[in-house]
Amino acid sequence: MVLAAARAWSNIEPLVPDHVTAATDPLNYGYYVPEPIPYDIFNNVSLMEQRIAELEYANVATGVKANSQYGVYIDDSGRQQFLYPKITINNTEAYVISGLHQMHCMMEMLRDYGLLVNGFRPLWNDHHVIHCFNKWYRSIACSADSTAEGYQEPFGSVPMSEIRRASWASSVPRCRDFRALVRWAEDPIRALPFHYDSGLNVTAVSRLSEECDLTKCRDEGGWKGLD
Repeated sequence: MVLAAARAWSNIEPLVPDHVTAATDPLNYGYYVPEPIPYDIFNNVSLMEQRIAELEYANVATGVKANSQYGVYIDDSGRQQFLYPKITINNTEAYVISGLHQMHCMMEMLRDYGLLVNGFRPLWNDHHVIHCFNKWYRSIACSADSTAEGYQEPFGSVPMSEIRRASWASSVPRCRDFRALVRWAEDPIRALPFHYDSGLNVTAVSRLSEECDLTKCRDEGGWKGLD
């Protein structure tokens, strides 16, 4: 199926149509609304799991079924090359969607940092952590968000914990509609199950050794790792 499709590249359409994430109405930039991650999330592991579960995008699957719709990429010579899909354990052809992948990385690294500062060994190995940081690095560089960030009160007039922030742009900021992307991906015609159970069994997570002070040393036991 894939090889046959590789010969039919004419009139290739994007897997996610451009209109799916286009905001029809101005969407509030992040500084106009309460921050989604509360500042008490790292107080303890149980509270962290509760806070993560409360986040809107905590359990978003990263991929969708290809449904015989195949893509291309541009190689270093500027030529179109066939973009092969991933084959799932159920022998389903699928593509990972970058924005969903980045959100998955965010949730898992948020959890791993909370585990680490509470004295537990993180779930993911170093390779996966660096992979996630590379995803964010490329995304930030790609978006080149030029919105200026400032304050609604004179700087220094109120405690920093209470100061209200705002953004300045040449026009009303129009974020892409991530919620619409999630709805598109969760349509049964293309949806894939969320592959990782985010519910954390604290008793199954090993503690770092007591002699390992996180401010002075690295636990040489290494990470358990899930990949």
